[in-house]
Amino acid sequence: MEEIVTLLESYRGRDKVIRLCCYGAMLLAGKDEKKSSLLRVSAALADCRVVLRLFDDIPMLAYSLQHASSASKEDNWLLQKLGTVNNLAAHLYYIIEKVAWLADTRVLSVHSSTWWTRATYMWLFSLTAEILQISLKLKKLHETRSFLLQQPNTRISSLPVETQIKLQRLSQTNTIQLLTILQNVTDLMCAIHWLPPGILWSGKLSHTTIGLLGTISSSIRLYCVYLQSSKKSVKNSK
Repeated sequence: MEEIVTLLESYRGRDKVIRLCCYGAMLLAGKDEKKSSLLRVSAALADCRVVLRLFDDIPMLAYSLQHASSASKEDNWLLQKLGTVNNLAAHLYYIIEKVAWLADTRVLSVHSSTWWTRATYMWLFSLTAEILQISLKLKKLHETRSFLLQQPNTRISSLPVETQIKLQRLSQTNTIQLLTILQNVTDLMCAIHWLPPGILWSGKLSHTTIGLLGTISSSIRLYCVYLQSSKKSVKNSK
């Protein structure tokens, strides 16, 4: 119970729960017109997340500065560049989304649909950059694991305890990275669906498919937030 309360008290945790409910409602609605109320619930929850993201600029800036500090220590220049592209696309997304929201609320006299499309493109660029970034990280993890094992058929139990711990951490990191790639791929499929007609499968996915993809993505996001909060709890208890 305490873990659930902690999760819901945090902004990131609550946002992921709202996102899961948003796509879950869309999934449950399906093609049944009698359940159209669930689609309205889904749309209302999506609007709620948009409003909450209006205040994400400073946290995003802090995250970017933290990333820039860690990226400077990265020996792979391609990882640095992909991280920079990802951050830049994310910042532009927040700016463009604000313009689209202000257009929806008629504060700005511009067509909101154009700006929502631009925001979707920024999301797409960010997802693509992150997928490539994680793919490179997975390759590095594989190389590090091979180096620690030294021989392909080496038994882990025969290795020193320190090496076993390192391999265990690498395995955990590898699992998280694979889940994140799955999360980004499902999001990417949704992003392409919301692009203008004529681009791949844009506009061709059903509410059920979008709901399923979003539910998978949201579940992974919620799981990762839960893992991070659990690690913090363990550190604080020490």
